[in-house]
Amino acid sequence: MLIVQRRLLFLLFFLIKLTECNRKNRRYKELRRPEPYDVFDSDYLPSDVQVATYLYKGITKRFYYQSTVSNSTLSVTISTCTGPVEWLFETHERRLAVKNSDKHTRTHNLKVSTGMSTSYFPAVKGLYMLQLLAQEMDTYVHIYVSTEEGGPKTIQSARLQKIKIIQRQRRKGVTLRWRPSLVDPQSTTYCAVVHDQKTYGSLCAAQADKFGILPPVSRPVAASQTVISWQPSTQNHSTRTDDTFPIIGCVGRSTQYTTLNLKQGKNYYFQVFATDGQNNFTYPYGSASLIFDGRVKPIRLKNGISAYANLKKYDGKVVFRYKIPKNPGKQLKVIIIPCGSVVYVEVLKKGSVIVAKRNVLNYEKITIDSPTESSRYYIKVFAVERAELDKSAGIEILASTKQLSKALLPPMPHTTSLNEYKPLRTCDSVTIGWIPVPGRAVSHYCISAREGELEQVNSMACPAKNGKIMKADDYVVKYCKDIAQSDKSVITENVKYLKAGSSYIVQVTVKKPRGRIISYDLLQVRTLPKCRKVSK
Repeated sequence: MLIVQRRLLFLLFFLIKLTECNRKNRRYKELRRPEPYDVFDSDYLPSDVQVATYLYKGITKRFYYQSTVSNSTLSVTISTCTGPVEWLFETHERRLAVKNSDKHTRTHNLKVSTGMSTSYFPAVKGLYMLQLLAQEMDTYVHIYVSTEEGGPKTIQSARLQKIKIIQRQRRKGVTLRWRPSLVDPQSTTYCAVVHDQKTYGSLCAAQADKFGILPPVSRPVAASQTVISWQPSTQNHSTRTDDTFPIIGCVGRSTQYTTLNLKQGKNYYFQVFATDGQNNFTYPYGSASLIFDGRVKPIRLKNGISAYANLKKYDGKVVFRYKIPKNPGKQLKVIIIPCGSVVYVEVLKKGSVIVAKRNVLNYEKITIDSPTESSRYYIKVFAVERAELDKSAGIEILASTKQLSKALLPPMPHTTSLNEYKPLRTCDSVTIGWIPVPGRAVSHYCISAREGELEQVNSMACPAKNGKIMKADDYVVKYCKDIAQSDKSVITENVKYLKAGSSYIVQVTVKKPRGRIISYDLLQVRTLPKCRKVSK
């Protein structure tokens, strides 16, 4: 009977997974199905709302606009998709006045748009006519008549935007980042376009280049939703790996986009288009270009001077280069201090590994015997969890052929863990111990505690960040003291003024006179839920 139940449970689990898989596949296909634009079915244009129409080559189409304002400015934005469009916008009275005039006067007022263009007209009360003609091929056209002074505020705001490009060494990609729109930020969505040869004047031009155009149907679809190269993602931004240009990805209200598998030394053009959900207006939001260089550029180390690198900035992989100076001495010492991430470290010389890859949690000293003058060493650092890096994650490295005391870094003991003496726990204090740093000099120790769980914070603090794992306001308890080295093998400390039944993270840092701060391992502790009654 038990075997039958297990088989039934396994079969049920299998059917559930199969159903989920089919549902995901079906959803993915539906999202990839191209959607045509909703063609505007009225002859009269609205104010401050983008509409779409479909033009057949050589056939003129007319729309009318009723202006209710005067002594102001009207702007007309025309966005074409597959070819140039000849258009004319004028009052009905002027149209009648020039109807029988010479052809040159009429032609002088015609405008030709490819991509997206905005023109400005003096506003008068009355009826306007917009005349459109596709010159070379059938095309969709987006029309936006704005009554805003100086034209659409979205376009004015977009002129101030800059696209930031962050190169990703991992999987040879880049991440685009931009600031949210200053106009209707809660209802604005974004689409990114990547090409290796050209840029586009409008989002629909990029869409048409990639997918072609579909005949119009009576189905309302926002401009940004016609993009079909969208990939479901659990991240807060979209990542595309499709290498068929143009690459188009819509990311909703997110303000970053990642594209991967770029080629070394090739030029790429990046564009971001925004769609204001309040009026369906789609407009260029920003652009940038880049010659992609996916190589890891080494950071130069100077003798006896530490260097810090932000792991997040370098996508979790950093290379340091150190050249042995004159009269190097007998040993090269390399100090590695990570923060916010556990790292792998290996050392190479002339392409050969001389120190095998090792895991470094908080502090590591590597000693290389008999370094030769002018030889170059490369120290490679890899974050273990490259996809989960915090903004503050970093690595500090010091290489020196001098004595470590001159480097002002305290030599750490063979173990840097903190220990709690659990029998000494009370409702408002814990007792901890640690092995002191070697040497007879006075060392400056700081003990701090904050409420929380250990997995919620970074592994440790960087000296470059002043030895802090959190802001000073986050500490419940923090105090420092100078302790002279004695014959004691362990330093003990009673951490007081804690709350009953609470979890705390305890940190101990050490600093030599005029030296740098180094942290011991973090320690998770918990106070007793109730205070013991003291017998009189």
